[in-house]
Amino acid sequence: MHIDSQYHGLEYIQVRTVVKMHFPVSLTSWLRPFELAGDNKHVNYPRIDHYNAVIDALLSNGILEFLSFNETRLVYQDIQCENFWRICTSVILHFLNNICDVQFPGIEPYVTLYHWDLPQALQDEYGGWLSENIIDDFLSFADTCFASFGDRVKHWITINEPYSFVSQGYGGFGTQAPGRCSIRVKCSEGDSKIEPYIAGHNVLMAHASVVALYREKYQAQQRGSIGICLDSRWYEPLNETSVDDLEASRRALDFHLGWFLGPLVFGDYPSSM
Repeated sequence: MHIDSQYHGLEYIQVRTVVKMHFPVSLTSWLRPFELAGDNKHVNYPRIDHYNAVIDALLSNGILEFLSFNETRLVYQDIQCENFWRICTSVILHFLNNICDVQFPGIEPYVTLYHWDLPQALQDEYGGWLSENIIDDFLSFADTCFASFGDRVKHWITINEPYSFVSQGYGGFGTQAPGRCSIRVKCSEGDSKIEPYIAGHNVLMAHASVVALYREKYQAQQRGSIGICLDSRWYEPLNETSVDDLEASRRALDFHLGWFLGPLVFGDYPSSM
């Protein structure tokens, strides 16, 4: 279940309370608390206040909850912001004025930092996940979230299902953002033989950097946990007695799950890759 917390968060919590919903959901508004203004980087404090209010309301409700902090929700939708790190003010005053007055009984937040919604400004500036620059920007974003919300948020997910957005955004038919692939009738630019692996590597480095930051700077005091959400199909050999088919099924799993799990567990990609 996905809802827009900026405009319907209060209604959502009220509905859950009335109908006694007790299953995980995702709030599709994952925070990017900055705008770009050259070398100057500033926290978007109104947006920080917004999520502090949401977290406080959820914590008084008692149900497992997934939050997704949305980088693209920083700015007014009717303003074209050329710079990504400048503070935007008064973005969520209406929502804050309502939700801060409401008390609900207890929800434990599980926060996903990245669920495929790359800020357009970072895509335009340096190509998003194709550039190593994304690692430091993602680290700054995560650092702000840990500092602002980590006293109450005890479960962090760095990146959601990297295989899906990397393989579909930079390969295949380019069906996910940024829509790059080698098939020119589908994508105006891209190289499916190379770009998925560049983007995937930068995803892993960004995840590792954020996890290291949390463990070194925040975990001892905040006593939380952090990890990544990986998706995978399962592959079976067409003929279980065929060595070639058995190897093919293992290789397919390597290129799907092992691509990201291998480096995290063993420090390197599967040998088949």
